[in-house]
Amino acid sequence: MISTRLNTLLTIQKKQITTNLYGEEVVEYIEHIKIYASKEYLKEEVKYISNNNHSIFYTKFRIRYNDTINTNMRLKHKDKHYDIKQIENISNKNRELFLYASET
Repeated sequence: MISTRLNTLLTIQKKQITTNLYGEEVVEYIEHIKIYASKEYLKEEVKYISNNNHSIFYTKFRIRYNDTINTNMRLKHKDKHYDIKQIENISNKNRELFLYASET
């Protein structure tokens, strides 16, 4: 992996479920780690729901290996949030990961 290509700062957030004063569950995301990544746009998927077009953009992020990341987390880049859909360990060498995510 060429480290100079890791030029995008990501914040990886993990889900935390708490209860409010009324006993309702509230989902919050708290910062887990900040990490540098390279970003690559993959494709756009258009879904037709109730006569409306909904576009889903898929993005691939390449990062250094980190075994604390899972698919229940999300990514934050600038003002955009991405749900992690799949994590791929490249060649199973524990050196780098591909995170496949969709914009929320």
